[in-house]
Amino acid sequence: KYVLITREFNRIFRRHSLLRASNQLHRLKAYPMVLALCWTVATVHRILEWCFPDSAFPFWLFVGHYSLSKLQGFFNALVYGMDPFLLKELKHKCLGTAPP
Repeated sequence: KYVLITREFNRIFRRHSLLRASNQLHRLKAYPMVLALCWTVATVHRILEWCFPDSAFPFWLFVGHYSLSKLQGFFNALVYGMDPFLLKELKHKCLGTAPP
């Protein structure tokens, strides 16, 4: 019986580890997308300023440059919070219920 119990625990642990690794891989893929999202407008703005130094650019370009570059930390925190175990714990804290 001990062998069967050990095998079952190992099977559950492997399945849990694979799910967790898969989730971490998805989160790792999201960080470069956040970086690209936040800095694309800023890069375009700077390239336009470099190519056309005496031109006036739309105000929305400056606002997008400034606001998206400042929101990178917030978006990284959202990606970090995509962990299902963390979301479940946060849900229990916010609702005031006991975790299962």
